Amino acid sequence: MTKYNIKYYCIHHLPASDRKRYLIPFFSILQSDINWIEDFLPDHENIISHRKVESAHSANGLFLNHAELSCFMKHRLAIKKISESTCDYAVIFEDDIE
Repeated sequence: MTKYNIKYYCIHHLPASDRKRYLIPFFSILQSDINWIEDFLPDHENIISHRKVESAHSANGLFLNHAELSCFMKHRLAIKKISESTCDYAVIFEDDIE
């Protein structure tokens, strides 16, 4: 049986610590470390001062709000980390997964 090197990333909104506490037991089943992506809070200067990102799929149908931009930036960071890793596969979760 082939054993694959799989990395797991969870996009986490740091103030929602209850989500992380809820997920930790489920992630322990994977028997692998979870890489928590907790950067880019919606009220961080990098998000607030970021240029508008147009998106018809945003909540307002025009551009990403600060929370959406924060989530986007976290996903982008996770993808960057995956591209720099030597893993065979990677999975990205969000902290509100059920």
